[in-house]
Amino acid sequence: MTKPSLRNKRLSKKVRRTPGGKLKSTHKRRKGKYASCKICGARIQGVRLDKGKLRGSGRVFSKELCHDCSSKVIEYRTMLENKAIEQSEIPMKYIKYVGVGQK
Repeated sequence: MTKPSLRNKRLSKKVRRTPGGKLKSTHKRRKGKYASCKICGARIQGVRLDKGKLRGSGRVFSKELCHDCSSKVIEYRTMLENKAIEQSEIPMKYIKYVGVGQK
């Protein structure tokens, strides 16, 4: 019978042949998945999902957006603050992160 600690989906199970010729199943912890950008879906560099926690740098939107999308959001935000563009000129996918309705 399998140990209770090994009866879950987070472990990958592989059947291996021992030097004695017997087949034995081994359990290995699966790697954590990588975080993806909420706008374009690209993989975020330097951020890893370890044991259910999201670890990242101290950069703005580090755990949510990739570097391209975060730079565009910061650019739209500053342009909006300096009255260079209107709210209607910002693409819909960036409005949530630019903070148009926030004070």
